[in-house]
Amino acid sequence: MVPVIATSLPVEVWERVIDFCAEYSYIARDARILRSCALTCRSWAPRSHYHLFYYITIKSESSLLRLASIIRTSPTRAEYVRYLQAGSTFNVDQPLAHRYPALLPIKLAFRLHNLKGIHLQSYPPDSHDVSKLSAFKSVTQLTLTGCIFTTFNDFVKLVQAFGNLCDLRIRTTGDTKKLSSFNPEILRTPVAKQLKIKALTVHVSLISKAFFTNLVSWILTTPTITTLDKLSIQALISGLGGSLSQLGVENSRFRLITQKDSPSTSKDKNSSSTQYDLHPISSLISSIPAKNQLREIILELKVQTYRQFDGLTWESFDQATSLPHLKGVDRMTIFIDTRNTSDFMDVDVLEELKKKLPLCSRRGILRPYSSTMYINWLGERQRVYKYL
Repeated sequence: MVPVIATSLPVEVWERVIDFCAEYSYIARDARILRSCALTCRSWAPRSHYHLFYYITIKSESSLLRLASIIRTSPTRAEYVRYLQAGSTFNVDQPLAHRYPALLPIKLAFRLHNLKGIHLQSYPPDSHDVSKLSAFKSVTQLTLTGCIFTTFNDFVKLVQAFGNLCDLRIRTTGDTKKLSSFNPEILRTPVAKQLKIKALTVHVSLISKAFFTNLVSWILTTPTITTLDKLSIQALISGLGGSLSQLGVENSRFRLITQKDSPSTSKDKNSSSTQYDLHPISSLISSIPAKNQLREIILELKVQTYRQFDGLTWESFDQATSLPHLKGVDRMTIFIDTRNTSDFMDVDVLEELKKKLPLCSRRGILRPYSSTMYINWLGERQRVYKYL
């Protein structure tokens, strides 16, 4: 039985507590606390259900059918669903792995009117009928992870199935060694749509060269984009620069450099001359065309120790983000993911960044930060600094 003191407090107070529990549940990938909150008190249920259904993960056919049953009997909970992840643990030999692209819209699309994003993992290579995905008319964000496409045109058809898509995120594309080249004829078919993508995040280090080359070719061949000769990330950014409003960059593996480019110094990682170069990211930002709508730059860095953080060369990055044609950028969001939290216990990271990024600091685009420490799946203490 719930103690009397718990119900004597205003519901708004407990909703703030539930919000805090939701943040922990999301980081730890554990929803048991939120389920307990939903069952503890009737007045706690709406807030708990909001967080429980905000991001739904479908791992099996039974979980898909169970979700369909819940939102059919309780339409209010369907209104809470904003993001849907499917296929995270599917094996290509499992029946659902080949059917979920068709099952998702049939079971869910007509009820999830507030759905904003879909995350497809391990997309099956023989799922050619993707037209039904167009039933998700409210979806504006698509994330693809570990997907395999027999031809690049299959990828194009999948993306074009979402008519209102404006945020595309690509992390991995599976084994694409035999991926066929892009056929521009697909753009002349009746289903071809003009790109409306405003935010594009591509993890170049995680996708194959063949897929990336075709991706750039596809984007630059659309009617609204000027075709460029150089098929690279710079070409992609230059082609989309006119419509991009948000640019996300992740740099999890830094390129090690030293003051003297010699084998003896490059092997000495504890040397005082050791630095970590952000120049590739700076070059990427510098390649954005003069006419652009960019308003936010997101940089995610993974560092193991404070020595790595202190050794980052920020000068070129600071200069690149302060170029005249990027004066429209009014927000710099920086995520610093640390693994050795003891190194950062007595460090004011925001003040450190202000010193390293004087031009950005003077423009006022570096915002106050929040920090969260949690235990990752390896059992390591990890702290994430988030600048908003």
